[in-house]
Amino acid sequence: MIGSNGMRACSADLRQVLDECNFNHQLDFAEFQVLHDAADARFDALVRRYGNRRESEQLQQFQLACEQMAKMLQVSCLAMQRAQLCEQERHQVREAYEYQVAYIQACLHRSFEGF
Repeated sequence: MIGSNGMRACSADLRQVLDECNFNHQLDFAEFQVLHDAADARFDALVRRYGNRRESEQLQQFQLACEQMAKMLQVSCLAMQRAQLCEQERHQVREAYEYQVAYIQACLHRSFEGF
């Protein structure tokens, strides 16, 4: 399946979808869904693999927290869109969200430094 920006929306091209996300390109719905499904599938595989160990609970909690965060990001962005903000305020809101996401990415990289 080819997305509106010409990207392939299949699991074989997941790395390309991730790269597009990191370079601030918008994903179409199909690409967004592929990314969501792939993220869930990879975490589900980890949970199955470590299901008999206590680490499985942390994996499940993290996966749930990611779902909740993504939903809250979308819901809160919609609320801010309805607030009829001026251009400067919209810029400040977007910047605040981007800093939060950058913080999460920094946590990821820092957590895996010695992995």
